[in-house]
This record gives sequence, C-alpha cells and structure tokens, in this order.
Amino acid sequence: MKRTLLWIRLVFVLSGLYDMLAGIVFLFFAPAIYQRAGIPPPSHPAYVQLPSLVIMVFGAMFFQISKDPQANRNLIPFGLGFKASYCIVILLHAMAHKMPFLMLPFAWADIVCLVLFAAAYRATGTGRQATPESS
Repeated sequence: MKRTLLWIRLVFVLSGLYDMLAGIVFLFFAPAIYQRAGIPPPSHPAYVQLPSLVIMVFGAMFFQISKDPQANRNLIPFGLGFKASYCIVILLHAMAHKMPFLMLPFAWADIVCLVLFAAAYRATGTGRQATPESS
C-alpha cells in the first residue's frame, strides 16, 4: 500500500473501531445507558438491536475500505450517506429541542467523519495521489 494512503487508511480504521464499539455497547448495554441518561427506553429491544447491528455492519465496511482505499473507493459514498443520515436526523431533532443530549456527541463525531470521508473520496479519485495536500 502506498505510504500516501496512510492517512486515509487510518481514518477508516478509526471509523471502523468507533462504529464497532458503539454498536457493541448499545447492543448489549442499551437499557443501562438509557437509564443512566434519564431517557425512557424504546418500547421493544429490537428498536436498538437492529440499528446496533447495522452500525456494526458499516464498521466492518470501514475496515474493508481501510485495507485498500483506492480499490474500495466505491464504498466511501455509502459511508458518507450513513454518517450524513445520522447527522441530519439527530441535529434536526436537536434544533427542535426534541433530542436527548446522549445522541448529540455521536452526531458531532459523525460530522468529523463526513469531512474526512469526503476528503478521502476526493483524494482517491481517478489519477489522483491520496496525499493530505491533494485533498
């Protein structure tokens, strides 16, 4: 792997770890997390379990991208869509004052991911070298 792709690989490894950890934590500890945050739990555990597993699937995809960002460039827009979807939903509800604080730090972290994913997508474009200077 080219040394110039190192920053992109690091971004996607860290994103994969972040999403895997978040998915696992919410999959197994959601009731305790909601109770500690003072938020009523969803009416059925599946409302947390399914999104937790989806987050973990995206985490696995981010690990796949990190292996070869150039070859897996086609997956980056899915990551952009995933992160943008979360940010839009959470921040719009937050602006209406109907979102518990618990979800806001994840939205801010995903905004950082969005910026980095967009830079990675641009940097891995056809005929471009993936260096921080070129993004």
